[in-house]
Amino acid sequence: MRKKADDTAVTRVTHETEVRGTETRVERVVERAPKPSLPDVDRSAGRGRYVYCIIRASQPLKFGAIGMDEQWPEVYTINFKDMAAVVSDIPLAPLDSTRENVLAHERVNETVMRDHTVIPMSFGTIFKTREDIVELLRSAYDAFADVLSKMPRGCSTAG
Repeated sequence: MRKKADDTAVTRVTHETEVRGTETRVERVVERAPKPSLPDVDRSAGRGRYVYCIIRASQPLKFGAIGMDEQWPEVYTINFKDMAAVVSDIPLAPLDSTRENVLAHERVNETVMRDHTVIPMSFGTIFKTREDIVELLRSAYDAFADVLSKMPRGCSTAG
């Protein structure tokens, strides 16, 4: 669940099940991660596209307002053939690798991984234009397709 813009955290609730012999225990796990801390920048200077991961998708997809930037939180795909980069808009500025920002990156990948096999991108991967991302997908299409075809659905190439 995403908190209001003026709150300081994102909360995620999961359930863990443990089976030992004839006993089953279910625990409710609540994770509270501080919200991402993006630099104070002049937003009129432009925005880029933050790339979280690569998936197979022949149609444009939207994943909701779960992105790193509060002004532009929508996460969506930029597609080429049946391949897509999962992105959100972000100010064109250096991105600090704080705990909050890294957790925000991971949160998006985990959300996408619920329904798709992902090739995660490194933290801080920002492209200036949509065309730059399409060029990445075009030039690495065969490699991405090869990796994704060898993995079962819902997996990640991350080790």
